[in-house]
Amino acid sequence: MKTLIYVLVCIGFILGVVFVYESIQNDKKKAEFIEKNYPFLDTFTDTSVSGIVFSIIQPMNRFSKGAFLVELKNADKFTLPAVTRNYSYNPYDICDFLQVNDSIYKPKGTDSIYIFRNNEKYYFVLNEILNIKNK
Repeated sequence: MKTLIYVLVCIGFILGVVFVYESIQNDKKKAEFIEKNYPFLDTFTDTSVSGIVFSIIQPMNRFSKGAFLVELKNADKFTLPAVTRNYSYNPYDICDFLQVNDSIYKPKGTDSIYIFRNNEKYYFVLNEILNIKNK
């Protein structure tokens, strides 16, 4: 009986190790896909971005924590950094503030982001926290 329990524990341990390994490899593949297809917006400041938001996705893996994937109707794709906030707005985090059908604009050579919604213009700076005193 002890031998059977020992064998079952060993099999369970081996299966657990395989499961954890496969889970990590799967997350790495997802992170590589995201990096390739959704470049970080703050890394190409010499490029402008302009369009209407088609989708916003928060990837659920250990390598992309906090970032949001944005796809525009013109097929442009990028990743918004986790810490881009303006405490003048509610919600203050750009990833929570941005909505499908918003217009988004990032001028070439800057880290400024403008969001247009209902004839209003909202301002964020990539990787910056603005108006924290308004919190």
